[in-house]
Amino acid sequence: MHTHTLSPRPHLIDAARGFTIASPLARCALTSLAALTLLCTPAARAQQANPAPAEPSITIQGQKNPSAWFKAESQHFVVYTDSSRQDVEDLLRNMERLDFLLRVYTKSYFKARAHESKLTLYYHNKANDLADHAGGAPADAIGLYNSCSAGVQAAGVKLDPIARIENARLVTAPANDTLSYLFEGYARHFLYRHTDIRAPLSFIEGFAQYFANVRFSDDQLAIGKTPLDVGRYLNFIEDGHRYSLSYEDVLNDNDSQSQNYAGTAGVKLEFASRSWLLTHFMLSTEENRTKLARYLNLANRDMSAAKAFETAYGIKTDQLGEMLWRYRLSSVKVMQVEVPTLPAAQIAFTSLPDSVSSYVMMDARLKTCPGRAVGESLLRKMSAPAGGAPNHPLARMALSRAQIDWGNPQDAIPYLSKLAGDGKGNPEALYLLGLAHLRTANQQQGAARAGTLDIARRHLVDAVNADPASAEAAYALLRTELDSGEALTETAMTAAQLAWTNGREVNEYARTAALMYAFGGNSAMSRQALSMLAHNRRDPAMAAWATRWQARLAAGVHRDELLAELRRVPADEPASKEWTIDNDSVMRAVVSGAGVESARHYLQGQPQNFDTPEKNINNTPFTR
Repeated sequence: MHTHTLSPRPHLIDAARGFTIASPLARCALTSLAALTLLCTPAARAQQANPAPAEPSITIQGQKNPSAWFKAESQHFVVYTDSSRQDVEDLLRNMERLDFLLRVYTKSYFKARAHESKLTLYYHNKANDLADHAGGAPADAIGLYNSCSAGVQAAGVKLDPIARIENARLVTAPANDTLSYLFEGYARHFLYRHTDIRAPLSFIEGFAQYFANVRFSDDQLAIGKTPLDVGRYLNFIEDGHRYSLSYEDVLNDNDSQSQNYAGTAGVKLEFASRSWLLTHFMLSTEENRTKLARYLNLANRDMSAAKAFETAYGIKTDQLGEMLWRYRLSSVKVMQVEVPTLPAAQIAFTSLPDSVSSYVMMDARLKTCPGRAVGESLLRKMSAPAGGAPNHPLARMALSRAQIDWGNPQDAIPYLSKLAGDGKGNPEALYLLGLAHLRTANQQQGAARAGTLDIARRHLVDAVNADPASAEAAYALLRTELDSGEALTETAMTAAQLAWTNGREVNEYARTAALMYAFGGNSAMSRQALSMLAHNRRDPAMAAWATRWQARLAAGVHRDELLAELRRVPADEPASKEWTIDNDSVMRAVVSGAGVESARHYLQGQPQNFDTPEKNINNTPFTR
């Protein structure tokens, strides 16, 4: 098959003519990981008098017979919630400031794009509502990030009210579980969403814990404080209880394979605690941050994290336990920093009618790439009302999505055609309309199939042009190009690049981008995407696939094989799930388990044996 080498530059597309008409973003050069940037302002300046509060800009759109659910939108977030407007103002004020801070710290790693989508966050009043987002939640789950080709979304819970903090109390303010868990989850996901850092897990987890307890006033921040349950756990093992992991385990991403008083959950808490201390050390000085850049570079190549750490820091792994114990005793400090440029949240509130209340969570679940049983169940629930779905875009598009994925996609076309053509330029309706025609075409043959694919292509191009930040629309456009059976054009390359650029946390987008880059002759970008997937331990199946294809491409692959792999649609795309765990419950289980074990040994008249098995030894890997 003869194909030409495709240009690597992404553009907005004219589907009717099959060539490019505009460029939404510049090609990103392949760069190495570089040093983290740290805000530096003398701590003494942090004790100034509090300035007048920076009030958010608030716009409210009302609704008759409002639902308990409403929508709030700020610069970087879209929130659906059944809490109060004051709760959401407090939440978004802090989330926008955390987002600002994370961009400063990851400046050298940050993958900028011309058009950035907002993260959708469901903010619940009750923890048990998380079960509506995904099945199989681990015990004590308190937050979730779900990423797949149908969408990326987060879920969190209001536990404590969020209060403004004055400058004088930034360091000493009591813990706030709402902020701590939401900050932890967002900091962890931020690395997947905005960088190519996928290893080591200890850095990703330590990074999340490091930012969990950052706190903001209107012009200052405090950073470096020990998370409450991390501190409790480290104190617990330093008091003589057995530990589960060595620092070699931590560096080698062993976050679960060991024994603990609270089972696997306790091992994960120890992994998080040790990872926090290690990351705190690596971020503590300019010299350490410079070494961190080299460490991450090496660990995201082909060197083990343990060897990469020794190479970058000159510290042997078996010396790390004692060094970090001493560091915690003498050098863990909380910095209070003046930052006059902390952003205020610009918030727009939109009420929702009571008729769509039940559709909010059904729509959310549909975007998690659920299995067939869940998808078909949601379609039945939406189709059950005698009068049909409420005549509101949220409800009708949720029903349309269910029809496209789990029913007859042609049933969705009439409403979506009306909404997409009403002159309001609804990008989501255009995307779903194109997807409905794509799914319909896949049920057809011959000329009918080709004609329906052309219609799908036109609608999806309109969707991408209307919202260049939509990774979902770009990916659907790529699938349309691949399903056509024709020679690939720049349209396919552009769609693959846009999907991956705008949805870096979705592994399927990275998979197709890696293959498209290889097909187009851009081996450097193909290697970058495959390396990111190969180092992603949260998706072992995809990591194994990427490792195999790294070897195949190095040995040489015929273009027909690349095209066949591109056209293969994963039978069941697993969503990537990042759970945030209520470690207070885990810590209580650890303490309880230790107490039960001590009581058992006392009643049996036997001393506790810390020598066997291998991990059942005294708490520290050194003598002090």
